[in-house]
Amino acid sequence: MKLNVNWINGAIIFGVFIAISGLIGPWYSFERGDREVGERYSITMSPFIFTVEISDFYSPNRDAIDHQVFYLKKLDEVSIGVVCVLGSFLSLYGVTKKRLKLALYGGCIAIISVLSFSIVLPVGASGFTRMSIGWGAYVTFLGALLMIVSSIIDVFSSRPS
Repeated sequence: MKLNVNWINGAIIFGVFIAISGLIGPWYSFERGDREVGERYSITMSPFIFTVEISDFYSPNRDAIDHQVFYLKKLDEVSIGVVCVLGSFLSLYGVTKKRLKLALYGGCIAIISVLSFSIVLPVGASGFTRMSIGWGAYVTFLGALLMIVSSIIDVFSSRPS
């Protein structure tokens, strides 16, 4: 059974754009409140953006006392983001050259970079009361997974029966 190759190429291209768009969103968020000082600390991490916010602990709408955004802050986070972008572009290159095994490899590289981001979590992360995985990590993971699944479908559908 031969599937429509245009559908598979479109799914891989869509997965590439989803994976790249997830890089701008938050991947991990940490929060800790200190009642004695009256401050709440929030850290949001993604491969290219690192945000630290200190807000009033007793304020219902979390009025920010200090808000700092760092771009390209840590080399290890940025390198993981760059590897994810390179894996996505490898998938896109595989689609344009009609070599969908390259798209499979690019998706695997992107998904490994998403999973390896947990290595760069802060050492004192256990001191935070709330840790959550942000939408950027989920979106990038799903985009990479779409690249892999579409490539696998093409590999198995193009086999002679």
